Formats: sequence, C-alpha cells, structure tokens
Amino acid sequence: QQPDGNQLLYLDGFLEFYRTAAQANELEVREHFHVLGYRPNLTRLSDEARFYSDESGEKHHNYPIEAIAIEVARYRSALPLLETTELLFNLNFAHHIIHSCPNPVAYTLLVAFAFGRDTRRIIHDALKLYQDNRQHWDNDWSQMCTTVFMILAAIPDEWQKDRINMLLTSDHNSALGLLRAGNTCHNTREHHHYAEKILELMKTLKKFRGVSNWMAENRVFQEWMQPQQRRMNPLQSRNDHSGRRDGHHNMHVNAHGHSDSEGVNESDIDSDDDDSAFDENLVKEMTVEGAGLREINGTYARIGQNDNVSKFMRTSRYNGRSVDFMLFRCKLTDGTRRWYISIVPENAHPGTTQDIDFYAVGPSQQHSVLDPNIPPRDGWMAIPSNGGGGPAPQVYPKESNVVGDDNEMGYL
Repeated sequence: QQPDGNQLLYLDGFLEFYRTAAQANELEVREHFHVLGYRPNLTRLSDEARFYSDESGEKHHNYPIEAIAIEVARYRSALPLLETTELLFNLNFAHHIIHSCPNPVAYTLLVAFAFGRDTRRIIHDALKLYQDNRQHWDNDWSQMCTTVFMILAAIPDEWQKDRINMLLTSDHNSALGLLRAGNTCHNTREHHHYAEKILELMKTLKKFRGVSNWMAENRVFQEWMQPQQRRMNPLQSRNDHSGRRDGHHNMHVNAHGHSDSEGVNESDIDSDDDDSAFDENLVKEMTVEGAGLREINGTYARIGQNDNVSKFMRTSRYNGRSVDFMLFRCKLTDGTRRWYISIVPENAHPGTTQDIDFYAVGPSQQHSVLDPNIPPRDGWMAIPSNGGGGPAPQVYPKESNVVGDDNEMGYL
C-alpha cells in the first residue's frame, strides 16, 4: 500500500507469490506459464510461435496449443526418434499421455507424434467416441477427445486442411464431423444439448488459424450455428422429414446421425426389380450438372423405383471416400412430394431422415414435366446446412443433351 493509496507488487513479492503457488500446486503453475508462452523448461517460446500478424499488420497471440504446434514444426528435425512410432498413435496412447503428463508436455508429445502423418484413423475414432459419450461430457474420455481435436487442428503441416475438413464434416458411419453432427442435432429436442456442446467447442476451435481459415472458405456448413438459423429450412429441415412417409419420430443417432426409426410405409417403397424396369420407354439415365457441390454432377443410372417413380444413382468420391448419390422422389409427412439429391445409407430406402440431402425441388416445380418418372430440370434449391452449395443444378435425361429434345423427353 503506497501513501497515495495505490497498491504495487514488487519483484520480491511476485517471486514469493509464485514460490508459494508452486509449492502448493506445481502443475497448475506450469499450466499458467504455458498459457503465458513458456516451454516446459521455462524458456520463452519464439515470437513466431507466440504471435501472428493479421492483414493490417497488427499482432495477435496464438492459442497456446497452436503456439506449441508451431514450435514443434519449427524444431521437427530435432525429434528423429518419433519417426517410427506411427502405430502407437491411437486413442489409448493419447489418453495415457494426456493423463500422465503436464498439459504442455502432453501437447508437445502428441503434436510431435501426429506431425506429417495420416491421422484419419484417430480422427474417426475420436469423433465416434465423442458421439458415443454425448451423455457424459465430464468423463475423461470426452475431455480427451476435445484435446485430441484441438491438437490435430493446430498442426501446421501439409495435412492440416484435410484433417480439419474431416474433423468438421466427416459423414462416416457413427463418426459424424462436428459441424455435420451439430447440424443434424440442433433442431431435435433429444439431442439439442449435443449441438450446444459442439457449438461451445467450435468457439474454441475457431481461435485456431487453420480452423478459422477453413471456416471462412466453407460457410455453408455453419448456417445452423447462427441464431437465425434455429428455424426450419425453406425445404423443411431434415428433422421435419422425420419418417417422411408417416411422421414417426424416434430419434436414434446412426451411421449418418439421423433417425433410424422411420415407421416406413411399404406402399411408398418399390422394389428395384419391379416389372416397370423393363419398360423401354422409361428414361434410363439422368444428367445432373452445374451444382456448386461438384461431386454431385454427372450421370445417374436408373436402379428401380421409389414412391412409384424411377430413382437414379451415381457413385462418386465425397469427403475422401466412395459414396452413392441418389436422385429420387419421396412423400413427406405433409402429403407433398419432393425430389432430392442425397446420400442414402447403404441398405436403406431413400426418403428417411437417415439421408444427407444436398439439393431438393418442391412440388410447385413438378408441373414442368409431363412424365412423372422425370424430375424437374429447373427450380432446384441447395440445402447449405448439409453442404449443398450454390448454384443449384439442372437435371435432365441424358438423351436430351441435344438442344430441342426437351419436349420429346417429357418437358413442357
């Protein structure tokens, strides 16, 4: 206390404070030094690791885990013993490191193990474990998954963008990417808390420059995060399609994070081997072109019927794996019928909330075709919350690829 009423902390008092704090809880003190930009040996991280400059030249602090990742990248050549340990890098190993070392040491080791490596397996396993533990956020495994997500997102190597893309948008069975899972769950009462938890995690991940840059380039995956998007999609939200055929809704997260208890009405489902498949007048192939999601574009072959009209399929690569895109019509719970371009889970009927819809067209556009087996050419709308980016596609029979053939193929 100074005569003028101000309080000052002198060097001796500062050192005494830290001496006492370290004797009481050394790990906590080391964590404080880590946040302040110190290495485990109490030397200062380089300025390159601690700071970055924005477009205006103003300096900002890197997030502590990202600072460690940058530091490890800078001195990667000094860690030759880690080159042959790729098989060790799994969730059990990460759990052991995280819970047996001080945080700065654990982060440094895990960044060094993951740097420059294909980490798709551990990302998949961590996403699956995180989803499986969505009712138990405070257990060690859920917290470990969060740490793994941050570490893998922070590593500035040639795989960083691919890791972030998988971490946020993976549609693999039972291991949905964080943004995709949040979009799936945010409008459902049963799993709304899961979306809110993901939203909190994304606030932290957005502090990482790699994640921030990725999100700036992929805004279509983030609309569900905005308050104004907590409402129905103009084409009905995915969860409003619950049991598109009869309105049943028993939410259970499955391979694609949607309901698998649809109460399917068999009258709306047609066999892939129905007799009409031999009708020579039916269109056998459809062309989809001009979609903002390029993987959608191409030729779709007729594979049977759904909702008493033809359905078409195209196999393509999406998010690094082979998937079947389906072009089909289905009946919604409000009695209307819509055409969709979606990923339909293997061995599942199209038109359930298990689908991942990218583009759709409403009933108001379906008057533009005379043949009900043919989807409309125009009037399609993107479903950006699932990744269907603009522009929307045009859809037409492959044989009508010649100007003037529209009427012959059933278009007005």
